[in-house]
Amino acid sequence: MQGTMVDVNTADGVADAYLTRPDGDGEHPGVLLVIDAFGLRPRIEEMADRIAGQGYVVLAPNALYRAGRAPVLPMPDFTDPDSPHRSAEQLKAEVYFGHADQDASMNPEQIATLNDAMDQAGIRHRAEVYEGALHGYTMSDTAVYNEAACERHFDELFALLDRTLGSQ
Repeated sequence: MQGTMVDVNTADGVADAYLTRPDGDGEHPGVLLVIDAFGLRPRIEEMADRIAGQGYVVLAPNALYRAGRAPVLPMPDFTDPDSPHRSAEQLKAEVYFGHADQDASMNPEQIATLNDAMDQAGIRHRAEVYEGALHGYTMSDTAVYNEAACERHFDELFALLDRTLGSQ
């Protein structure tokens, strides 16, 4: 892969971004990788490189550029079992997901509502539930990382990109 930081001029400033592409010359379809709330960081670059390895040019802009160049905020160590950040996140997960467990119909009803709305709008779609995966499960630099769900995510993403864009 050929990855580098670039500056993207916008209407209200300059956004730093990570740009990566497959090795070699030639044209390749483009993918815009939208960052999570913690911003542009090594994990985002790893994900972009993985997509580029499948034959795509990937741009991951710092959506938080108005606050400064990445990293805008320090990344807490969510993988540290003694971290107060991790404990707070685990507590939230236990409270919120414990409630969801008490009402097993919550997720299926929400998914059915979304599917119905998409169907009525004539939008082609597919909704999937990744059992046991919490929000942020693809981020290996957080405590909610779920390797099996992340691998499934990338398999499905690559299948979607190949169907719609076709790597070269």
